[in-house]
Amino acid sequence: MNDISLNGHCSCGEAKFNVNGAPLFRAFCNCTICQAYNQASFADITLFRSRDVVMPQEGSVVFKAHRFPPILHRGTCVSCGKATIEYLQAFPMPRIIIVPSNNIDDKALLPEPSIHIFYDKSVADIQDDLPKYRGYPASQLAFGRKVMAALFRGTQAT
Repeated sequence: MNDISLNGHCSCGEAKFNVNGAPLFRAFCNCTICQAYNQASFADITLFRSRDVVMPQEGSVVFKAHRFPPILHRGTCVSCGKATIEYLQAFPMPRIIIVPSNNIDDKALLPEPSIHIFYDKSVADIQDDLPKYRGYPASQLAFGRKVMAALFRGTQAT
């Protein structure tokens, strides 16, 4: 699954991006910021290495950090205002690109989700067998472990 090529875009199709590499992993985030940003009860997100992503054309997306420290920048399309693409820059880790999974054209090429984070903020119970992490420390630790495992393994984390 390393030589994968994916196309993605915002809801209106104006902000387009491409991915030329395997996803690191896929997760569900239930935090209130993700709920607002994605205009949904939770965020279905897929993570990629920055080097594998060709970002949208400059000026088509506006990025904003919603929390201090500003390590996560969420991008919305300037035309439709919808969630498009995000980047996470937490030194000393390499930059990670986070994409709302619905923004990927061929979802069949995405891995299955592997965890829930910030499940204590969920607005509805989600019936699945995935691990559900509650609270800031547990959610951040679980997410960080998944990122580090995927980066060090060089392939998709399960």
